[in-house]
Amino acid sequence: MCHQKKNRGEDGDQDAMETENGTTETIRSHFMANKSCRLTDDSYHLQKNGYEEIHVPALKPSVLDPEEVLYPISNLPKYTQPAFDGYKVLNRIQIRMVNAALESDENILLCAPTVSADKTNVALLCILREIGKHVMSDGTINIDEFKMIYIAPMRSLVQDVVGNFIKRLNPFGLKVEELTGDHQLSQKWDIITRKDRERSYTQLVRLIILDEVHLLHDDRGPVLEAVIARTIRTIETTQDAVCFVGLSATLPNYEYIATFLNVKREGLFHFDNSYRPVPLEQQYIGITEKKAIKPFQIMNDLVYDKVMEHVGKNQVLIFVHSRKETGKTARAIRDACLEKDTIGAFLKDGSASQEILRTEAEQTKNLELKDLFPYSFAIHHAGMNRADRTLVEDLFAERHIQILVSTGTLAWGVYLPAHTVIIKGTQVYNPEKGRWTELGALDVMQLPIESQMISKLVDNLNAEIVLGTVQNIRKAAEWLSYTYLYVHLIHSAAIQLDKSHLIRYDRKTGNFQVTEHGRIAKFRHITVREEEKIELQKLLERVPIPIKESIDEPSAKINVLLQAYISQLKLDGFALMADMIYITQSAGR
Repeated sequence: MCHQKKNRGEDGDQDAMETENGTTETIRSHFMANKSCRLTDDSYHLQKNGYEEIHVPALKPSVLDPEEVLYPISNLPKYTQPAFDGYKVLNRIQIRMVNAALESDENILLCAPTVSADKTNVALLCILREIGKHVMSDGTINIDEFKMIYIAPMRSLVQDVVGNFIKRLNPFGLKVEELTGDHQLSQKWDIITRKDRERSYTQLVRLIILDEVHLLHDDRGPVLEAVIARTIRTIETTQDAVCFVGLSATLPNYEYIATFLNVKREGLFHFDNSYRPVPLEQQYIGITEKKAIKPFQIMNDLVYDKVMEHVGKNQVLIFVHSRKETGKTARAIRDACLEKDTIGAFLKDGSASQEILRTEAEQTKNLELKDLFPYSFAIHHAGMNRADRTLVEDLFAERHIQILVSTGTLAWGVYLPAHTVIIKGTQVYNPEKGRWTELGALDVMQLPIESQMISKLVDNLNAEIVLGTVQNIRKAAEWLSYTYLYVHLIHSAAIQLDKSHLIRYDRKTGNFQVTEHGRIAKFRHITVREEEKIELQKLLERVPIPIKESIDEPSAKINVLLQAYISQLKLDGFALMADMIYITQSAGR
């Protein structure tokens, strides 16, 4: 991943919120409280002219657990097997989850590397469990008794899931419908659940599957958070049996998400990168050059260097963040190869691929593809017509194209093999904000998920008031306790106190235990006022144990007052009386 380094505070991706007293607070849609990053022991850092590199070697594959025995599809309940037509066995992650997915009504959170888990199959197992509850004595399914919702972040992903489920749920006679449009699906469902007249429909929902639940950290996170909070609160009121299934990439703070979704320990499944079927090595490159234009040249040179490391051995997929940039990057690499006479490494003269690409270049009407195909280069983005996109996908899958430069749309719903993936840049242009913004939570690896609800708190509170679920301040506070914002604030504060040794925090039980450091820290808010200094100086000369600190230090003031209390020294004036009362009340503890 290549990106240009910035100082803290330069990021333009922020929203201003005016508070009651007229001040303006900056709320970052990508706010991240973590200030440090811990790498594995075998990682290493290289400082070079104009940039720096961090290399993270691939994790060794995890050893098979004794419980991870081969699980044939024939071992599944008979009514579920038609949905797995063409499958022979479950993979190792699905084996660990089959009991929870098929036999339990508890909420589930699955955090696993993309592809390794085939999370859609886990979702399907949960769907089949719900279907099994409504099978009648004659073997038919009473489809009028239940509905299930699958929430995904992008239209292309929704369409992919719909196509998959239509085919695999067809033997059960279930109808699979797509609900997309100008809004994301989480926003669509938010709109539906806000309407009173839709309650007869929403009350039939028995299963809600949340794909890419780490979107809580994204701009769209507040909508998803509000939907989940509203649903959980409604479930507690109506006592309806609704199950949540959260699917996510690997997360550092997955326990927070589990708490938010009311997932118990037995429903929480977390698998790290050692479960990947193909080990993943990572390199992060930060451009340190500050002069205008030069960082872009360095980035192009770095992309060329990384491409040349794999040319002739493996295909390379390069992701950029605008349609125009696909052609610019592909031509920049191609031109660098022509200039340095390395273009022959991509395509051998007289090869079958050369003939195929030459023929396709003559037939295509896309001028950029016509220019790039003869060199085994291609581009892919949503602005191209469907026929050209399909052609590029097929040529890359058949290994005729060696270098493919694409926008992020290729990563959703299209699965192409590539040994090396380069992400060029970490900013994308946001036309709604009219500026470049940081990549979202979907695109950043190992991101601790933090609530973004505060940026949309006013809108979501208004929605709950209109819906009638919040009638006063007490109910508003109760509603807030169902949000991820509440969970995150409490856990983060507790962890910070634990790291500072001010409390002991048991993450499993949620219990706090105060420490001596924590007791002492109670006095930190005591300050030294100007009118107190004369009286403090007099006491300083009378206390039995000398004090080294300056009288301006709060610690010196606390020390003086404690000694005065223990030694029963009298105060001459009233300046220190209030603080002495506080010391008197607390010192005995």
